[in-house]
Amino acid sequence: MGHYQPLEIVKYQHGYEADFSIEAEYKQRLESAAAVVTVLHPLLDYRRGGKQSKQYPLFFVDTPEMVSLASRFSRNSQEIQKVSRELPQTAVSQFLDSLLLDEIINTNSIEGIEVDPAEVSKSIDAHSKARGGQFWPTVCMYRGKLPKIKSLRDFRNIYDELLKGEIPADKQPNGQLFRDELPNSILRIGTATKTVHVPPVSELAVSEALSSLLAFMNADDLPPIYQALVTHFFFENTHPFLDGNGRMGRYLLSTYLSDKYDRFTGFSVATAIHARISSYYRIFKEADKAENRAELTFFIEKMLRMLTEQQDRVLEALRLKAAEQAGCQNATQPAGIGADS
Repeated sequence: MGHYQPLEIVKYQHGYEADFSIEAEYKQRLESAAAVVTVLHPLLDYRRGGKQSKQYPLFFVDTPEMVSLASRFSRNSQEIQKVSRELPQTAVSQFLDSLLLDEIINTNSIEGIEVDPAEVSKSIDAHSKARGGQFWPTVCMYRGKLPKIKSLRDFRNIYDELLKGEIPADKQPNGQLFRDELPNSILRIGTATKTVHVPPVSELAVSEALSSLLAFMNADDLPPIYQALVTHFFFENTHPFLDGNGRMGRYLLSTYLSDKYDRFTGFSVATAIHARISSYYRIFKEADKAENRAELTFFIEKMLRMLTEQQDRVLEALRLKAAEQAGCQNATQPAGIGADS
């Protein structure tokens, strides 16, 4: 597995070998004992010609690197919870509030939306008499329990509540629940000059994709971190709304990790992505290519690396606070009273 590469690269490396078949390589990966094949069929883009395909089932290969990163992710979460229990509840609450502040600022910044930190902080402040502000609905959603998503309507309800007051009138969903065909153009993800991905065009196609995602999300046959990252990719690939997809996708990932692991990790998702935004966009683009046949191995590995590195930073900050707390307690301890008394 040391030289395991995306299929597009493998094809380029071996393209001139008469006995090489990229289809045979794909089949070998798909049927490997380490492969996990899902019920999801993302809409993929071919590099040339503007053609698309959804014939390939989304799959990943549980490589040694992925196993190692997933194990490190779980250990970090356990250690974060252990260290946080050494702190007073007020210190824990303040630390989580600071993470949430950064999370909301960064998830907006990723979309090119600059927000006033003071406004976000006002909404986060649990002791504020106003208990309001522009970002109050967003803060409540992040602090709340993992939302239950059992129907297509649930996706829309979460969207409306999370982004209340933040989606302009001309970017509101133009279908019954999601976006539908646009009268003069199709939705393209990318810049004004470069298209990165063209998601499903009609509301019917969006609904069919999200229905398969519902089945995947509500199954319990994968480790939670894998399930969360596959869901994140597929939601963004489907892009069910005209605006706010990135913010909602990161929110879903955040609340899922908060519920299954810990809030410190969950409140660090957008911060981890923002610090590595070029890599984030690149792995999405690679996974969206039809030439890679819906393999998500490299997307999961790189997302895991981003998240675990951010956990390391959180853990370092928590340990520093715990050490400071211990130092303060020792400094105020009466003379003559020690560990052996």
